[in-house]
Amino acid sequence: MSKTGKNNNLCYRYGNANCQVRPADGVSGFLHSSADGYFFRVYDKSGDFTDYQLLHDDLEVTIARGALASFYANETIAVLDHSPAVLGLTAVTRPDKEG
Repeated sequence: MSKTGKNNNLCYRYGNANCQVRPADGVSGFLHSSADGYFFRVYDKSGDFTDYQLLHDDLEVTIARGALASFYANETIAVLDHSPAVLGLTAVTRPDKEG
């Protein structure tokens, strides 16, 4: 592909390698964790995917509607995880207090 190819992709020197570059804004994908940390998985129309190592340190994230995700917080923790229905959690009257 040429330097300004069909998808407006450009090539840049990134670290020690020449890489094809395309803007990531507006791209949907999935945040996954592994033993090496987090990565961002992007599927193409055929169902194939590319896993991208996360190096961006202040990336804005919007959680999609229907993602079955919930925030859990009390005086000692603040966690983003699957929804209570996915985890099979039982409802209680109030959060724990520290100590």
